[in-house]
Amino acid sequence: MCSNIDRILTGSPQTDAGVLSFKEYGLLVCEALTLRERASRTFPGQAFQDFLQDFDDLIDNHSGVGRQVRVADRIRWAYSKWL
Repeated sequence: MCSNIDRILTGSPQTDAGVLSFKEYGLLVCEALTLRERASRTFPGQAFQDFLQDFDDLIDNHSGVGRQVRVADRIRWAYSKWL
């Protein structure tokens, strides 16, 4: 799941503004929603609330791909015991 997100973020062409194209952004959102669903079933209460903030950062296409990659790394690191 996280590897698919990484592939989208690192292997997709970016627009001149440094964001994902609409197609790639749609793929990212689909993968992120799958991850969110899994998190809702496995993360304890406060960890899930914290994850939701990171989730919002991950799917914020206006922040640029570089920031989204850092958020994906943070998600992998911070929630590794549940993923």
